[in-house]
Amino acid sequence: VPRVTDQPELNMLLASLVAAAALLLGLSLVFYVFPSVYGDFLDLMLNHNYHEDGRKIESLRPIEFPFGNVPLIVRRTEFMRQRSNEVAARNSGKLVSWFLWKPFVICVDPTHIEQVLHPKITLKQSTRRISLPVWRKLFGEGLFMVPPDKWRKMHKICLRGVSRKHMLSYFPMVTGIAEKKIAELRASVLERQKQQMKQEEKKKTTTKQQQNPTGGSAG
Repeated sequence: VPRVTDQPELNMLLASLVAAAALLLGLSLVFYVFPSVYGDFLDLMLNHNYHEDGRKIESLRPIEFPFGNVPLIVRRTEFMRQRSNEVAARNSGKLVSWFLWKPFVICVDPTHIEQVLHPKITLKQSTRRISLPVWRKLFGEGLFMVPPDKWRKMHKICLRGVSRKHMLSYFPMVTGIAEKKIAELRASVLERQKQQMKQEEKKKTTTKQQQNPTGGSAG
């Protein structure tokens, strides 16, 4: 039976794994002792959210390894609220907050939320410079929900696969589904209103009975 030391490939693999583990442990220790370094690393590698002029949206500091801003928000709520306002003031009402290694764009000023949810999208380009991981998880990589790097590719695919004739048949189907959903929502709202009215009438009747338990008869 060959010994481990007689298998150079296995020895190299084990050495690589040990080196990788040591590197991860070392980075974790550095990030834990120097949280600002961890924040700089996240900004450099994972913060891909930009203003319309190309500037990167500033992230909220301080930060803790490995949970991001969350522990500080819980422990020092008022301080982190003030820091959020300061960062947002320098970034047109927006900032990037971290949960673990996931960046989330937060709009502190509602007047600037249009840039996040309503970018200028044309047939040739998209000005969306902010990644929306929540939208992607909910709706997938839809044509109007992707960053610019994927916009052109998806647009070309759509132009090749969807001609004017296809669009003419596609539009009524989409509007029909939308009208059906709206009708269902209206029916649901009306039903809820009816239930609320019934409950209110029942409460009024119960209150009257409690106020006049004898039914108003005297003697």
